[in-house]
Amino acid sequence: MTLKDTILQKIKEELQTDPTNVGYTSMTLMQKLQAINTHVERQVTTMQYDIPPISRILSGLANASNSVELADIVAALAQT
Repeated sequence: MTLKDTILQKIKEELQTDPTNVGYTSMTLMQKLQAINTHVERQVTTMQYDIPPISRILSGLANASNSVELADIVAALAQT
């Protein structure tokens, strides 16, 4: 199979399976041509989760757990 054949096969698979839900099935050939050559724009909401502060504190310490108990917080706050 040549490179051109491989590319054509991938285009065919894209049009048949429509993995990004572009809606190729209801498009004319010219619309498919335009759609396959145009970026897909989506509005998404993202969530970012940062690691817990205790993980940052304990990172790199041997045998340190990644959780803290209430007694640990009380002891930390009691330090002068």
